Formats: sequence, C-alpha cells, structure tokens
Amino acid sequence: MYLPGIRVRQVEFAPPCVVVTVALCRRRLRCPLISFETSSGYDTRPVERGWRHLDLGTWKLELRFGLRGLTYPVHGVRTEAVEFARPGARETRDLDDLIGYLATAMEKTASCRLLRVDWDTVGRCMTRVMGERLDVNRLDALFEIGVLSRARMPRP
Repeated sequence: MYLPGIRVRQVEFAPPCVVVTVALCRRRLRCPLISFETSSGYDTRPVERGWRHLDLGTWKLELRFGLRGLTYPVHGVRTEAVEFARPGARETRDLDDLIGYLATAMEKTASCRLLRVDWDTVGRCMTRVMGERLDVNRLDALFEIGVLSRARMPRP
C-alpha cells in the first residue's frame, strides 16, 4: 500500500479488518477548501478519524489518523486536509475513484457486493468523484438536442 504524505505508526489485525494508524509527514496544517497553510493549529481531536481503503483480499482495510483543527478568518475553524482523502469523506481517494469507475461499468448492487459497501456509500463516492472530475462546461457548446419517436426510428 502506498499513500503519499503519510507514514505508518501501527498496524492492528482485528478480523475481519486491518487497522493501520498513520501520521502525516508534514507539520503544517492545510485547509481542505482553499490553498491555505499554517503552522498553528486550533486543536487536536482526541478521537482518531477512520477512512475505509481498498480491501486486502478478504480483509477490509481502515486507515486511522488523529485530525487537527485549524482556524483562519475566511471560513473559521476547519479540520485539516489529508492527501489520501477528499474533504468530508470516510473513504480514501483510491476507493472513491474505484467506486466512481465501477458506477460506469456495472450496476450499483453489484458494486456494493464487490466492494462490501452500502448503497449510500456508493452514492456519496460517486457524487464526490463526479464533483471533482466532471467538467461543468461540457454542455456549453450544445445548441440542439433531437429525440426520435419510436414511430420515426429506422427499422433494422
């Protein structure tokens, strides 16, 4: 497993899950919304946050990290950004991207069974991936849409 910007502190095997506690390599806190960095934190959360990652065979893999808060005048207090997950996500970018891809290749129920996640998780991951990667201007040059009725469709 390679995730940029982190180092592994501890690994626990608790069937059916592997829990990997990680630490960030950087000391400065990053805002999840804009490109803002600071060395002073607002607080350190007492409870570690967990993110679901890609499975290791039959084992589910969870990353844990104690997030810190940062404050700045525009948005107030926010939780720091991590490189391996999108803001507000409970899944890593890798799992988000895989779910987003599978949404284009197979039905939602099959994706849920394959990745061992629920429908709501698939929906949230698809929303995050499409929000980040889908071009909002993709229909700007569109000027006319035609729909053929069944009676006018050419016969094979």
